Amino acid sequence: MRHAAAVGRRWCVTALAAFVACGGDRGTVMDAETNDPRCATHATFLGTHPHASQQPTQLGRTISDTRGWKGLLYFAYGDLEMNTGPIYITTFDPKNKTWEEHPVAYIENGTGIMKSTPAFATHDIERFLPISDSLWAPAAQPNFQPPFNSATAPEYAIATGTHDWTQVDFVPNSLHLVDAIERAPGDIYFTGSAIMDASIAPVANGRAGGYIWRSIDGAPFTQIFPAVSTQPGSEYFDLTGAWIFGAALNGVAYLDEAGFIYKHDGSNWDFWENFGEFLTPARFAGHIVFADLGQFFAFDGTKRTNLDFRFFESQGRYQGMKEPLALFQVTEGRLLAVKYGGDVMMTTDLTSWTCIGKAPADATSIGSLDGVVYFGSVNSGVYGFPVPSW
Repeated sequence: MRHAAAVGRRWCVTALAAFVACGGDRGTVMDAETNDPRCATHATFLGTHPHASQQPTQLGRTISDTRGWKGLLYFAYGDLEMNTGPIYITTFDPKNKTWEEHPVAYIENGTGIMKSTPAFATHDIERFLPISDSLWAPAAQPNFQPPFNSATAPEYAIATGTHDWTQVDFVPNSLHLVDAIERAPGDIYFTGSAIMDASIAPVANGRAGGYIWRSIDGAPFTQIFPAVSTQPGSEYFDLTGAWIFGAALNGVAYLDEAGFIYKHDGSNWDFWENFGEFLTPARFAGHIVFADLGQFFAFDGTKRTNLDFRFFESQGRYQGMKEPLALFQVTEGRLLAVKYGGDVMMTTDLTSWTCIGKAPADATSIGSLDGVVYFGSVNSGVYGFPVPSW
């Protein structure tokens, strides 16, 4: 169990973890089939996101995530540094080449009346996260403008299979919400950061720290980290101000805060894995895949393997430790990743990789829908391969 008094050691631990991850096991060398004729495929420009393009900053105009879901394409964007929200949830239908705005419902505080706003009350969406039959959009920085305030601004928006969106407020003190993690069926961990209070510990009062909330079988989210002083494990809190994110594998949630890994199996806490930065982790083929220092890693619950994959150097969008966002996505039973030089690589098992095309030079995100690969770009542009890749 880790006490806040030990936080001063965090930076040494983080540096060591990054060093170990960079120089650790190098087991799987990617022997890609670059002679596949699909490798010569180039993406075509499909249009410009109508709302990302209206953002006043370069960061805001950059599309950070491309997610195909139930026949439509979603694109994440916004600027949590300059607070340029609210964010319009807008989809692209590649069959009809049309854009559609999705209003976001909410329950009015104090009245219980269902209302809606044309945009999601956040300054940024970093990623869209599919879980079961829903799509989640964490509020990377809740927007306190009317009809909301600092206590009632929503922590996330969630869509049903018919693309109807609702924004949900469940805590009054959140700062940044980044991940929805399904540890086990029906067991959702929501992570980010919030302002701590004296119920955590006197030294934590008024300071920002990482938070984890949990919902089981659709019940309201309740805080499990940090624990309040009346709960066992109240020594678990952190004073770096970093937010928590992560992924789950084999019933264990791996939760990163500034390079330190907390593990939770639904009942008990444990610590420490040599993950380094652990950027944009996702579950795939019995592993958690993640980026660190421009390299691609896979973790099977015991062993971390360097996939010998140097990432494409993206022109925009920063996340985590202010490192260019690695272009990869788990989508439609496949893992897509863009390597240095722009080759788009695909695998179904982390063993056999195939080159299926070239990414646009300004690509900042990758996804797929019905076998077609799509990209978001640094200037709100949307691209797609002309034919399905599978």
